[in-house]
Amino acid sequence: MRQISKARFEALSYARIPFVKFISEDIEWYSNDNNAVLGTILLDKIDNDYVAMVLWC
Repeated sequence: MRQISKARFEALSYARIPFVKFISEDIEWYSNDNNAVLGTILLDKIDNDYVAMVLWC
């Protein structure tokens, strides 16, 4: 896994639920070499903790 830009992450994961931006803030974005696995770290604004997500494409 390597860190990628927010723009690159959004290009690879274009279908996101819009309301998520109201309850969380993206902090970091990751991808493997062939972009088949994505990862992100979010700050949950409701209870102020962190969430890590792994997405298989």
